Amino acid sequence: MTNNYKLMHKDIPVATLSLDSDNGRMVDVKKIITPEHLPLGTVINNIFNSKELKSWWDGRSIPASRDKIELLLKKLDINDTTTLLTKSFGLSLSDCYWIQPDGTDIKWSDINYYENAFSVDIGNIMFGRDSENPNINESSPDNTSDGWLQKRWKISDGERVLIKAGSQPFEQEPFNEVIASILMNDLGINHVEYKLYSDQNKTYCACPCFTSPDTEFVAASKIYSLQKMRGSESPYTHYISTCENLGIYDARSDIDKMIFLDYVIANSDRHYNNFGILRNPDTLQPIGIAPIFDSGSSLGYNKRTNIITAEKQHESKPFRSTHQEQIKLVRDLSWVDTSKLFNFENIVRDVFRNKEDIVGKDRIEAITEAANKRINDLFGREKYVSLKMSHNVEKDVRFDSHLSVIKEKNIDEDSEITDSLSDKYDKEYDEYDDDYEKKSYNYDNDER
Repeated sequence: MTNNYKLMHKDIPVATLSLDSDNGRMVDVKKIITPEHLPLGTVINNIFNSKELKSWWDGRSIPASRDKIELLLKKLDINDTTTLLTKSFGLSLSDCYWIQPDGTDIKWSDINYYENAFSVDIGNIMFGRDSENPNINESSPDNTSDGWLQKRWKISDGERVLIKAGSQPFEQEPFNEVIASILMNDLGINHVEYKLYSDQNKTYCACPCFTSPDTEFVAASKIYSLQKMRGSESPYTHYISTCENLGIYDARSDIDKMIFLDYVIANSDRHYNNFGILRNPDTLQPIGIAPIFDSGSSLGYNKRTNIITAEKQHESKPFRSTHQEQIKLVRDLSWVDTSKLFNFENIVRDVFRNKEDIVGKDRIEAITEAANKRINDLFGREKYVSLKMSHNVEKDVRFDSHLSVIKEKNIDEDSEITDSLSDKYDKEYDEYDDDYEKKSYNYDNDER
């Protein structure tokens, strides 16, 4: 059995669809109404591709690889997360698309999550906060959040904030996000700002929503497919060329800054859904390259301490397989103020402050040593060390802006965003470390 809907872009009808009433999957695209408002990547060489639209719809659901997804499926007694898409009209906090049930006159302004409240029930379940309340409100942007790490949306003082966890055994990703955020601030790189968030003796990271009713995100994976790659093009030049053809003429500069950041922090997961562009949903005009976000899979987040310093080649995405090769794509590093890199050790130590008993000083030293080696290799060890010694770096008080207490309203009575890192985690680091070799961690195809 199917139900009929209109695919909407804000209040513009885009297409008529039929969705499976049991699992929410798209069964048929009946009619295209406004082709120019179809999601980018669904029209290839001026030909609409229904398979791409169905794939786009499936991609809006919570991925099956999401950590603790079994808690949600069991609680809601469902088999597939695509079922939840229809519960929230397919709404997201990444773009302005949604579905309007056939025969209704619901408006964008009535239901969008940028301007209307939403339930925290789905997020609570995903974070292990089970409730005996049988009346679960499933209207939530958590139904369309991407990636495999635990995450949830909240409203704090009217602002939409994304809370994200780390992964076992080290749970390092939230700290890495904050480290990358401080570094990008120092280097003048456009980015989403992350702060630490403490909740029930666990440490997460928190960042504001970087889209709005007037700005939506389009992943690089969709941009990449807009034009055919020429035989002489590399993935790097093809993506930049595609952006420039959309009118984003400074794409190379912004992408090069992303490549440089990822080299310094050894980010191993900058896949094509972890960066992209911003555009105006009304005019469909590109605004520019999206601010950098999702940099947590870095600094040896899932590696043993001795491996962090021993690695000579570091896995990278999306344009080359190693950072040592990918950084060679960047022609100009004259914009980099190397003096801003001298404080990297202090950034790392400050962000990991109060977590030394879990992470261990050896791991923190390994992280800074490995990063310094990458910087030395890039700029020349003798030159960099000489400049660093002459700079006489002292601890910078600006860290407080990322680690200081943020007064929080309407989050949870038992949580706050704060610089107080959790004193104890649910399990001790040694337990994770002893068990580490028994586990298999394969993140190559995962998205955060």
